[in-house]
Parts: sequence; C-alpha cells; structure tokens
Amino acid sequence: MMHIKSWFSNFLAHSYLKEINNKKLEKYCLELKRTNKGRTLSNYGGWQSDDLSLETPALASLIKTIREEIPFFENLFSLKKEYALKLINIWANINNHTHMNRPHDHPRMILSGVYYITAPPKSGELRFMNPNPADFDTINKIVDTWNVYNSGEVFFKPEPSKLIIFPGHLLHYVLPNQTKKSRISLSFNISVKEFI
Repeated sequence: MMHIKSWFSNFLAHSYLKEINNKKLEKYCLELKRTNKGRTLSNYGGWQSDDLSLETPALASLIKTIREEIPFFENLFSLKKEYALKLINIWANINNHTHMNRPHDHPRMILSGVYYITAPPKSGELRFMNPNPADFDTINKIVDTWNVYNSGEVFFKPEPSKLIIFPGHLLHYVLPNQTKKSRISLSFNISVKEFI
C-alpha cells in the first residue's frame, strides 16, 4: 500500500473583517484617486495608488488587524527567532468596468494580501496559478473532482470585508470587472526587512 506525504505545499488564507469601516476606507480611496495620478504595474486599466504611509490614520484599523495576523504566519513558516515578519507596504486599487490585473507575483515578499472594500458580484475573481509544473491541459480533460493535487488554478470571489493572505511567490491575476460598479481594495506585502 502506498503512503502519501504532502510536500511543497502552498496555502491561501482568508477571513472576514466585519469591524473595519468600509465606508470610511471607500471615501479615502476615492479621494486619493482624485488627487493622485497613481501608477501602472500589473493593472490593466483601473487605478493603483503609490505606496501609502503605514501611519495613515484612515488605514490604522486595517493595518492593526493585518499586523495581529503576522505571528500566525511566523509560526506557520517556523521562522528563526532572530527574524520577524513586518508589514512592508500597502496600496489602493480601484477597478471599474473591464479593468483587470495581469498575472504577476511579489518578488522578495514572504506574504502578500488584499482586503476588499467594495466588491460587487462579477467584479473580477482573484485567481491563483499552481506553481508546480504539470501538463494541466491533459489533467483538465481527465479529472472528475478538483483537489490540491490536480488543480491548475484556484480562485476567490471578491467580497466586501474579505481579507486574503497568500505566499508572495504565487502567480495570481484578477479577471475583468464585468459590472459598472467599482471594485475597491487595498493590497499589501509582508516580509523580513533585512532581505528586501
């Protein structure tokens, strides 16, 4: 009889932050967009802010909550005691009709994440690509039920108040917003400062 041991695992962690004031964050992001040209990185259409100060009062509650999650991941990764994970940066995203994000990862970042402020239905799934090489064209034709061993992609539907944290090396992208309403989110990176 064969014995299975899982190695080279990845994870996608999520929770709902009902205590965060999304109306306040939405107002902050919309005002930021009005006064800030922003930048283009993985975004195709849409607007992305420059990195925001981690001392921004409007972000204080969310940043505090993200920082409270860090010890869980330090334990998950079995970090050496002399190293600590830190919130490195945070930025705002506003994607309107047809706007999307191309496949990308976050180099040198141990963790990355996104918090959804507004997320109408059909406003664009966040999709993660399996980093393990495999012939997914063939696998897709023969698989009956998807699981951690045979999936080429996995996705999360955006929902207001949803926080998602994932390994920064995972390739991910966002499908086009199919609605006339904005999907507004804040994205962030967590890493060990000494290695950035």
